Amino acid sequence: MPMLSFEVRWFELRQKTQITGLQQSDVTFPLELYYFNQRLNFFEPAVERVLVKANIEADVNENSEKHLTIEDVLNVNFSVALYENMFVLLENLNFELDAYKKLIE
Repeated sequence: MPMLSFEVRWFELRQKTQITGLQQSDVTFPLELYYFNQRLNFFEPAVERVLVKANIEADVNENSEKHLTIEDVLNVNFSVALYENMFVLLENLNFELDAYKKLIE
């Protein structure tokens, strides 16, 4: 069972190319993050909603600028259960890393 769940309810992408060859892409989407509370046996919100905006500009020489903006953060939940989940996730990742290192030795 996944310990973290990311949800995107909608996604907006706008692209435009100017006469000078400058290409601009704007991406906007709301992101929700949930974690699995093992004590209560269901997913709880860690971040109920955050609006993510990304802007990428690329010129004809393939030089690019990237901007990422986080807006409208709603209810960031830092509970004991969230920390416990993060420690379990860290332990699992360390276990998998050790197993991978043994495999390639």
